[in-house]
Amino acid sequence: MKLERLFNQQGYFRIAPVNDMEELLLLVEYGSEPFDVIVANARLASGEVALADFLVDNPQVLHGLIYNVPQAGVSRQVGGRRSHVQLSQAALPDPVALACLMARAEGARISEGARS
Repeated sequence: MKLERLFNQQGYFRIAPVNDMEELLLLVEYGSEPFDVIVANARLASGEVALADFLVDNPQVLHGLIYNVPQAGVSRQVGGRRSHVQLSQAALPDPVALACLMARAEGARISEGARS
């Protein structure tokens, strides 16, 4: 709820909260359009899935932020390369981090539209 409120305060209202990894997998796999942004707590995967690699490798995910990542997870690059998925140790993203994430996502959408 806190995360949803932070997005709402910045003018974003099309949010699909999920309670577990199974719900996230269903949304991503069966979504008709790619998700502009996915923000997920690292604990969501509970070690079942390499969440960062899933988000990096999935064409249905355009940008991602995984927060509450343990120190060891933050030190590695996601997928061994620069990517559209960021890792953060923060217990919850702050408004500045979300604003930066959304600016990148919107900038990518604008540049993609200019190429079309």
